[in-house]
Amino acid sequence: MLPEKYSGTNYSENKTILGLLADSKKVNDLVDSNPKYWHILLDGKTKAELAIYKRIVRDIDSPNKNWALIHKNKEYFWALAEGSHWLLDLLNQKIFSTSTESAFHPLQTDH
Repeated sequence: MLPEKYSGTNYSENKTILGLLADSKKVNDLVDSNPKYWHILLDGKTKAELAIYKRIVRDIDSPNKNWALIHKNKEYFWALAEGSHWLLDLLNQKIFSTSTESAFHPLQTDH
């Protein structure tokens, strides 16, 4: 949540801006490090969140390209976080359920 003053082109090479871009590369590298990570994230709620992300980023435009990129990353990471939260919550419900009827069984295909 950078202050609006960083949107000016004179801040495009600011160390805070460049640091955020470097951090975003770490997150992207982690997601891309294993194809299974991406496939798990793409299924379920994350797919819908990424569709919302695509609509939002169409309107992000700035003469400061790093500023625009940071905002696009923020929206992308928000979509990943929303989808991941949903997935982790679902797994927690299934794995830690006290009911044997609804317990998660990794070898069953109906869950």
